[in-house]
Amino acid sequence: MAYQKRNTWWGIHPDKGKKAFSNEKDAEAYESGKEKKEPVVVKSKDLFSADA
Repeated sequence: MAYQKRNTWWGIHPDKGKKAFSNEKDAEAYESGKEKKEPVVVKSKDLFSADA
């Protein structure tokens, strides 16, 4: 069960352990194993641009 302590939500996963979150929804998703993965955005550098 997710709980709040000092304005931080904590989720406890049986295998992964405890982890801090900014909101209750993310903490509960972590506990159930349905944590959403944030997409990694890689900015490619244009070698022909004026500011390169």
